[in-house]
Amino acid sequence: MGALASVAPPLAQSGMPETGAARPKVGEMAPDFALKYFDGNNLKDVSFSQYRGKKNVVVAFYMFAFTGGWTQPMKAPEQDLKGLTDTQVLGVSTRSPFANQAFADQIGVTSPLLSDWGGEGTHQYGLHVDQYKVARRVNFLNGKDGKILEEQVDKDAIDPTKIVDTCERPKMKS
Repeated sequence: MGALASVAPPLAQSGMPETGAARPKVGEMAPDFALKYFDGNNLKDVSFSQYRGKKNVVVAFYMFAFTGGWTQPMKAPEQDLKGLTDTQVLGVSTRSPFANQAFADQIGVTSPLLSDWGGEGTHQYGLHVDQYKVARRVNFLNGKDGKILEEQVDKDAIDPTKIVDTCERPKMKS
């Protein structure tokens, strides 16, 4: 864990070069892809488009499970959005679905933590950092129409207040 902890702070604050497609911008359609989720019993495919027309989706990309620096950022969106039934939180990392579920169980997160094993999704979002084989820490708020409404990057992604405030606006609830 010491090696991982020493990697995370410079990565999160340095603006490490991303690889893959250009990062989507606010107002654009969010890229869609299916990722694996282990619910404790079965592996499931979860795609962002399955929520289109039904729910807003907060997509929280994070680097590593089981490191102190990622525990609160993964708990905060779920805790702060608990009362909003029209918003789904999805965590995404390049770790296995089994590691992500063990991490979720340990920190008490019930939102799906999706596995982007191999980095296809993080490349598609332009967030993959090849040097460490991880995603940058970025939160996206995708509206019910599938368009990106808000983005938080690196240290700004630690506190989901901006996204929570956007979700609580009356027009988001309809």
